[in-house]
Amino acid sequence: MTPGSGYHRAMERRTEIAVVGGGIMGAAAAWQLSRRGRRVTLFEQFTLNHQRGSSHGAARIFRFAYDIPDYVRLAQASLPLWREVEAATGQEILRIMGGLDFGAPDTLEALASTLSDADVPYERLSAAAVAARYPAFRLEPGWEGIVQPQGGILNADRCRLGLIEIARQTGTEVLAETRVTALEPDGGVTMRTDRGDWRAEQVVLAAAGWSDELLAPLGLTIPLTVTREHVAYYRLDGDIIPFILHPEPGRFHFYGLPNWDEDLKAGINLAGPETDPRQVGVVEQARIREIDDLVARYIPGADSHSLRAETCLYASTPDDDFVLDRVGPIVLGIGFGGHGFKFGAMIGTLLADLVEGKTIPAAERFSATRFR
Repeated sequence: MTPGSGYHRAMERRTEIAVVGGGIMGAAAAWQLSRRGRRVTLFEQFTLNHQRGSSHGAARIFRFAYDIPDYVRLAQASLPLWREVEAATGQEILRIMGGLDFGAPDTLEALASTLSDADVPYERLSAAAVAARYPAFRLEPGWEGIVQPQGGILNADRCRLGLIEIARQTGTEVLAETRVTALEPDGGVTMRTDRGDWRAEQVVLAAAGWSDELLAPLGLTIPLTVTREHVAYYRLDGDIIPFILHPEPGRFHFYGLPNWDEDLKAGINLAGPETDPRQVGVVEQARIREIDDLVARYIPGADSHSLRAETCLYASTPDDDFVLDRVGPIVLGIGFGGHGFKFGAMIGTLLADLVEGKTIPAAERFSATRFR
């Protein structure tokens, strides 16, 4: 038979739902869809344990402390789902230890109000009271802190790899080192990959900074800014809880957390340069020195210089809200910047709901069309 369109169709492999991207959101979507009895294939362009994206590493902050009610509700819905993942994997992945947000009093007003409205417990402390309870911290005179006792840390690698494994156990086919190069919606979706063509009834696109190269040919470009962020790790005398510095209302800047079984991981939010995600990250020492300075200023018990440093990618929207929406047979789960990981288990649920044609909470906030 002469190779042609008929031959090409015959060689296609088929699946019901294709999930593109094996980071935390793609892994969670595959888990939720497969447990609902869907036939799922998960495509990851790198190895499953790569460090080229946004989901690798030991720890991420888990918090309810947002000044936007939609995100507080997402965190509340995520907590029991993470406990389900723990039970399914037999590993500890969420460690509750409390969390601290600090800054000038006016920067914390909206945060305190939102937590109160959502019935999330918290305490508001003076700078001196914070230092007395948590000696690792030194706040500026006149500042305050909000302590949220249900805050904590997630083990990022255990979350992501655990979700992929339990998705596999419930039927998901996992294809690592398989790069999707094009999506062609035509009733379903024809997918071109570097290992042959596939046909899917629907596609969940959770490819972070790589999403636009697949969406642009379809006229579905989302205005994502991809930045290469830096984090550094420090030896610390004593214990610490996750923390966020708020320099102004509605924004946060310097952050840190115990790096699971290491002392301190710290970084500056949205401070990195724009980048091409295809490039391998290189640590810029000038940016690490900026983190060193903040650690020395606010965490006096830590060493003044980092033990090591690394980079990761943020793929952020202009308004810093996510994109959770459906466009024809393509469901979008992108734009999580540096604050999406904690919601991963629930984001997977919302993406599965979109696949099934359901309306999700806060649909207008997360709409793909809001930028037009």
